[in-house]
Amino acid sequence: MRDVLTILVTCFLLAAGSPVASLQAQHKLNPTLSREMALENNKQMGMAAEKRKMATFEVKAYRANYMPKISATGNYLLTTASVKKSIPETYLPTFVPDVNGQLVPNILTT
Repeated sequence: MRDVLTILVTCFLLAAGSPVASLQAQHKLNPTLSREMALENNKQMGMAAEKRKMATFEVKAYRANYMPKISATGNYLLTTASVKKSIPETYLPTFVPDVNGQLVPNILTT
């Protein structure tokens, strides 16, 4: 019932010459305006523009690989305990390989 009423009201408005009837779905185009609209709505032009952007970003990425890379890291430890470590006043044992490849203590004798 509602659809029938909507159709009747629409027909009456169109027949009565209301502002709705005077609206046009299309407007006149001149060659310049039609060319501009064709360029705006051309899908191939849009795809080409996107490919160009992608290529530009790829070139920038490749150029960035040639730039020097700098990095820094840090670590800090705060403790309240006193840290007193020392090496005993003896010698620090070191080893050297002998003729057979075995490691022997490096004891310097004078």
